Amino acid sequence: MKVLMKANKDGNIKKMTAKEFKGMIEKEMDRFEEVRENEEESDEKVQKKLEEKIDGLSKQIRANTEVIHGIEDLLNDMIDEEDKENELMRVRSLPSSSVAS
Repeated sequence: MKVLMKANKDGNIKKMTAKEFKGMIEKEMDRFEEVRENEEESDEKVQKKLEEKIDGLSKQIRANTEVIHGIEDLLNDMIDEEDKENELMRVRSLPSSSVAS
């Protein structure tokens, strides 16, 4: 039977058989795989949250754009109305002989 040596966290040397060593390696590999799977799940959750946030922001941008277009239309209507009033005032202020010509 082969005896292997392993240093533990405290720096002490521990003797173990090849079977124990293999078990230790398999345990570490399982733990590593579990950590990797958890990281992948976390990455997927983060990705999903980011996509949801981007979707929400896109909707807000579209809504704000519609509001801006509505405000532009309202301002243009107000400007047109002001222009009509100014033209009417200008025509009224002209002498009656100028209007006829």
